[in-house]
Amino acid sequence: MSKILIINAGKEQSAALKRILAETVQTKAFVSMDGALSYLPTEAPDCLLLCLKENDPLPVEWISQVRQYDDHLPVLVITPPRPVDDAVALMKAGAFDYFKEPIEEEKIKIAVAHACSMYQLTQRVFLLENQSQQQTSLDDLVGSTPRMQEVFQTIRLVAKSNATVLILGESGTGKELVARALHDNSKRAGGPYVPLHCAALPEHLLESELFGHARGAFTGATTERPGRFEAANGGTLLLDEIGEISPGIQVKLLRVLQEREVVRLGENHARKVDVRVIAATHRDLEVEVEKGRFREDLYYR
Repeated sequence: MSKILIINAGKEQSAALKRILAETVQTKAFVSMDGALSYLPTEAPDCLLLCLKENDPLPVEWISQVRQYDDHLPVLVITPPRPVDDAVALMKAGAFDYFKEPIEEEKIKIAVAHACSMYQLTQRVFLLENQSQQQTSLDDLVGSTPRMQEVFQTIRLVAKSNATVLILGESGTGKELVARALHDNSKRAGGPYVPLHCAALPEHLLESELFGHARGAFTGATTERPGRFEAANGGTLLLDEIGEISPGIQVKLLRVLQEREVVRLGENHARKVDVRVIAATHRDLEVEVEKGRFREDLYYR
């Protein structure tokens, strides 16, 4: 059975939608839009049903964040009557469909079923297109135990999304091989794969390496240079040993993950980047967070 998330609905509206859709889909409600975003990887829905209240701002940025996670995941919007320009803006932002209240039960049933079917078809096509590539790209990972088979399956599942990934493991356990397999099995496989070992550089060089610099930004910067984020645009950036980066770099990295833009050293203007970040570390980051050595907000990004 298909699964949808009902988001931002009031108690009565949520109950009504669950009743209308109970026979055809599995539903789960989230009170806030931000809360729903953080659970997309674990819930793995086939469709999002976003309910707007009369004074809610247009969720253009929120829909954009959904697109960054999975650009095929359909978002259906239910709203009180609004100007035509608002509907146009929502559709331009990437909404799959738009409904004004009061909604017609049969109409919303059909729309949800159609959206779920389209998404599932897209996922099947994607899996078929990448089936042979998956076999090749996992050849560097060796293991026949049930546990390793679970790892292979997890790689194939996680690779489908654009979500940030954290790989944990002791040195020498193949974290970079897993990162490469995630890239090779993703929709970004045709883009660049850019690895960076964060522990190998001092802080001032790591900052320049990550974000780039303008000419004259520091002694020896005789030419401008893009950083690894720009180099990985359209692809994947591996930040190996992320647990070793300083608090100052952590702050700047958090901003890039939130805003999807970088500012080169010595410049004031931001540059948009479309990069999937994979981080790896041998450290227990939960312990590092508890001890104040790693930012909690960055850990949960």
